[in-house]
Amino acid sequence: MATSQKSPPKKLTNGVLRKHVAAVHTSGELGLVERKIVNILLLNAYDKLLTSSRHTIPVRYLSHMLGWESSKNLDNLKQALARLQTTRVEFNLMHDGQEVWQSMTLLAYAQITGSLNNGECTYGYVEELAAKLHDPAIFATINVGVQRGFKGGYSLTLYENAVRFKNVRSTGWWSLEKFRQLMGANAPMYDDFKRLSSFVIKKAVEEINRISDIKLTVEYQRQARHVAAVRFLIEENPQSALFAPKPLDEDGMALIRQDATFKKLIEHGFAERLALAYMKQDPEQARLAVEETEKRDKKGLIKTSPAGYIKKLFEEKADLGGTAYQARKTAEQAIVDNEKKTAAAKAKYEALRIDFRDKTVREIVKNLTSAELADYPSRFLASEEGRGKTGNFDLRTGKFTDTMTNALFKPWLRREVTPVFDEAAFDEFVRGNGIDPAVLRAAQ
Repeated sequence: MATSQKSPPKKLTNGVLRKHVAAVHTSGELGLVERKIVNILLLNAYDKLLTSSRHTIPVRYLSHMLGWESSKNLDNLKQALARLQTTRVEFNLMHDGQEVWQSMTLLAYAQITGSLNNGECTYGYVEELAAKLHDPAIFATINVGVQRGFKGGYSLTLYENAVRFKNVRSTGWWSLEKFRQLMGANAPMYDDFKRLSSFVIKKAVEEINRISDIKLTVEYQRQARHVAAVRFLIEENPQSALFAPKPLDEDGMALIRQDATFKKLIEHGFAERLALAYMKQDPEQARLAVEETEKRDKKGLIKTSPAGYIKKLFEEKADLGGTAYQARKTAEQAIVDNEKKTAAAKAKYEALRIDFRDKTVREIVKNLTSAELADYPSRFLASEEGRGKTGNFDLRTGKFTDTMTNALFKPWLRREVTPVFDEAAFDEFVRGNGIDPAVLRAAQ
């Protein structure tokens, strides 16, 4: 590997991944699992990106960071790694006043040996990509610990695209076309802004604000009464102390490097960056995890690698000591878990209301008689959306002959026939989904 690249800045945020902005923006087509894998593998390899062409990580640890515990997911992991080998990253760079285009795959090599419990994943990057990932001109900071909590692919995608603007506190305006491209929201249903807003923007913002180290507020720019662009205001999440590591200064890192637990983590094969992250996040849990692992290893009770067992105890927050520190961490986690449960209930409630309203409107449109429908085309052509549009309306098909006119007419008609929300009917709809509506409302 080339070693002539300039050294990375000394003061990096420990426990987080600083990722090349171009890599963030060109991976919009990746799913949630692939995005998580990219960040986990890069954090694991970061310290040796320029000195080694191959990197390894225990399969069990990789699976755990993805939230996978079942052995059947080994095939899914292989498939995800294979997809990364066919996913291109494009860079548009400026060199001596000229634009230079470069293209390469996210992962050049991948190998899995063994099973989920005792296997290893070996992987590598092409030399040019490794250099860029190690020493990019512009960084995007991605907290790999935070990303594990994301359940929605759009949430992690928006997080990656927004977090690099954290210091300037705003993403700036993105046209809807650019936003959909960044998010990978290319399905035809998202041509309708209401659906884009409900199923992509609002859900992603809600999850980011609930579980990550940043908080987003969305703003809209309108042209002729239609939303033309979006931007996201960014601030620190007040809850970030519960789940996000803080930056370490050089003195703080020097002290940690002298700690006996840190030295033992290094002896067990941990990368320095990951060992520093553990010591910053929860030094007591790290110490107890090392002690318990070494105790069990002496008795021959550990079938996997000691490093993998330490990671398991630390990441799963195993009850190892019952100290005051651990008790406080447990209490804090209980608060977070309760907030997640409440937020999940709210999200479920809102999703059901949207589903019910959409179902109601679809039924109304479907059951309109020709006589009832006849009045709507002229009203549409006289409206703001329909003004200046052309095409004849066919009562038999319920469509305009002009494709563009018909595309605007459909969402307009749905809005026109949307009735006042029927709470009693909604309760029946919720019960039909096997849920007590009183339980849903209690969470609001």
